[in-house]
Amino acid sequence: MQVACVLGAKKYGGAENFAIRLIKALADRGVSVLACLSRRSSYCSDLKGYPGVTLKTYAFGAWWDFCTSRRLRVDLQAFNPAYVLSFMSRAAWHVPVIQGIPHIGRLGGYYDLAYFKTCDGFIGITPDLCDYIARHTNRPVQWISNFATDYADIAKNRVIPRRPKNLLALGRYHENKAFDTLIKAVAKVPDLALTLVGDGPEREKLESLAQTHGCQHRVTFTGWMKDITQPLKQADLFIVPSRHEPLGSVTMEAWSAKLPVIAADTMGPASVITPNKDGIFFPIDDIAALTDILNGCVRGDYDLQMLAEEGRKTFERNHSADVIVKQYIDLIRAPLGRKV
Repeated sequence: MQVACVLGAKKYGGAENFAIRLIKALADRGVSVLACLSRRSSYCSDLKGYPGVTLKTYAFGAWWDFCTSRRLRVDLQAFNPAYVLSFMSRAAWHVPVIQGIPHIGRLGGYYDLAYFKTCDGFIGITPDLCDYIARHTNRPVQWISNFATDYADIAKNRVIPRRPKNLLALGRYHENKAFDTLIKAVAKVPDLALTLVGDGPEREKLESLAQTHGCQHRVTFTGWMKDITQPLKQADLFIVPSRHEPLGSVTMEAWSAKLPVIAADTMGPASVITPNKDGIFFPIDDIAALTDILNGCVRGDYDLQMLAEEGRKTFERNHSADVIVKQYIDLIRAPLGRKV
């Protein structure tokens, strides 16, 4: 069994993180993987020498870069995978049409499908994304969610305190993530500390906001962390405050570590969370509603242990590596675009 994965981005992000996890998980399950990455990427070292993975690097330049497509054609024909899986627009744009080798574009956001012209079919990571793809093309589309790292060792020893003190959020410091809304709410919950793991263009603005609202001593900006084990261990609560979140794999990481999850009711979290069973929702950008929920958590108004237990069950049932990787392996054997 052979699969090629094409990833043209230079920096780590959500899609890149998932792509590396998927490549390793496929190789761990006996699939030979050709990993076609940007030569300037910061994550090549993660796959170098990994058993079952053949690593090739390319320029992945702008539209005038014809060399990448030519080199991809040669390498893909020589490897002869069951299918080519491209991640995001830059990678999909450079993958050439090759007779007998299907090209599947995996979409984790609402991208312009003009960049995916050579795709024979698509994977959408949420039902709504699949609907979006189906509205813009007659090519087949299949829903396959994401999986997250399994923090079973953390989950095994987790006991949620009745009155939590440590709130955790993960993500790029970007306007879409609504960390500004989160900081304004945390400022009104004096017994709660917030750790923001990530980095991005909004960092200075968010640090200034914490100072303005007098909670800078309770908000920690860690910068980007490849290993989030320690923050997950130290947290009592997890939050996804995003204004826009196509899926939110961080929710699955929190569930994996058996953390209770609070989320804005944006499209991604709404597609995976069952309200008041494995998560708590608040309206997008509603500072007052979020403040009430956080204060309620600190007072002990919610059964956070139940939320955490149910979240772990949802992770194991729907978002573990075994569940999701099997669907990618099934694509080797089943017709492209089998609907689910």
